[in-house]
Amino acid sequence: MAVGTLYDVFKSNPASPPIWKVHQPISSEYANGAVNETTPLINDVSAVRQAEKVIVSPPQERPLCKLLLAFSVRTNTRKLLSTRESADSLGCLHGIRFISMTWVILGHTFGFIVYYLDNPLYGLSIMKRFSFEPILNGFLSVDSFFFLSGVLMSYLMLLQLNKYRREGRRFPYWLLYVHRYWRLTPVYAFTLMLYMWVYPYIMTGPAATNTPDPGCTNNWWYNFLYINNFLDMVKGTECMGWTWYLANDMQFFVISVPLIWLTFRYFLVGMITQAVLLQASFGATIGLAIHYNLQPSMSSPGQNPDAMNLYYQKPYCRIGPYLVGTILGYFLYRTRGQVRMHKAVALLGWLAATGIGLGVVYGLYNHLTEGVVLSRPVAVMYLTVHRTAWGVALAWVVFACVNGYGGIINTILSWKAWIPLSRLTYCAYLVHPMVIFIAYQDQRETPVHYTDIELTYYFVGHVVFSYAVAYIVSMMAEAPMRQLEKLVLKQEN
Repeated sequence: MAVGTLYDVFKSNPASPPIWKVHQPISSEYANGAVNETTPLINDVSAVRQAEKVIVSPPQERPLCKLLLAFSVRTNTRKLLSTRESADSLGCLHGIRFISMTWVILGHTFGFIVYYLDNPLYGLSIMKRFSFEPILNGFLSVDSFFFLSGVLMSYLMLLQLNKYRREGRRFPYWLLYVHRYWRLTPVYAFTLMLYMWVYPYIMTGPAATNTPDPGCTNNWWYNFLYINNFLDMVKGTECMGWTWYLANDMQFFVISVPLIWLTFRYFLVGMITQAVLLQASFGATIGLAIHYNLQPSMSSPGQNPDAMNLYYQKPYCRIGPYLVGTILGYFLYRTRGQVRMHKAVALLGWLAATGIGLGVVYGLYNHLTEGVVLSRPVAVMYLTVHRTAWGVALAWVVFACVNGYGGIINTILSWKAWIPLSRLTYCAYLVHPMVIFIAYQDQRETPVHYTDIELTYYFVGHVVFSYAVAYIVSMMAEAPMRQLEKLVLKQEN
């Protein structure tokens, strides 16, 4: 990183000789600085265009120089902070991704702090507030990520399939898997290294656990095969337990490549296949709920203590929102910007999506806070469909925003400032539990006394420091590997 950054700075030093030559006199307008080499080319008669015609293209960088530049903090930071997007991008997804990440951190902020309270009964009593439901149902934030993954996977792959078909080229399906594994795994491995061999030396407080995670010592290789969601989370055999999500997401990706190809070539067959998969997921969830007496929420009183292993982290119970995303991705690919609705229809869609979302988040209020026992059919139905219903609510938000019916919601979600934060979300997800445990275990010599201000203070701090650490990890592992992928695979963008 240091060598690459120094080389980048030296290479870009304005005092160094230019790497281009001008063979003809340039107009006085260009020479006087009215325009320069960074000015957009507007038309053929502009001074810039005249200069561009006689500028010799810069020489190609040597492979070693490109390797060094891949680790340049200067260049990688500029790319991270850039808010430029392609014409095909879905701007509202950036806001949804960042907000969902803060929801994950909020849930873990409260979920982890309960073990370090000196007034745990009061901490548990506030869970009866109506306003506390989003924290109790914070598990839905992960379903937001499954939905987003499905949308992007389907939409971007379909765009590429269409491009290759128009150009008469054969689509390199294998490259999708290489790209996915390359983008996720190196930074994942780097974070695991920090967790195992650096993190224990940081943790020195009275509540610190400064020994390596035994789950990682024995089963780290499950993570890099993305099958760690089949380990026992309750007994602690899983390594970096919060990464069960990555295993599910990779498994969904593996099956979605042929699924999206099928939908691209044979629309009806593809849609029927996705519907069958969704029904199979519902059937598996119903069967597990009945057999193991699973309750409607992970926060439900009397929930099966093994529910995490039986239901929560299993792909056949969690694929619903992902399939909603892949279906939406297809319709965005076919109709983006071309859908015209009457305002009354758009309003009805917003009301329906809002009702579904509020029903999913707040619908169990009496059950979770007052212990009201739901009938088994209602409990099983909620457990089975509520995650998919949440995906449907998000699908409307994205569909409306992309087609011009988002209003102020689209303005907020598509704010350019979300883009860099959205790019850091993967690294933030990897590191945020470590940041939280450092705050709770290492930096405190006394238990936490719960107050709303205390929780808010921790939550804001966890978000800020998680993204700060995510930036460091991104510069050390994620961004360099992204650039090296382009060098190895000769990608242009």
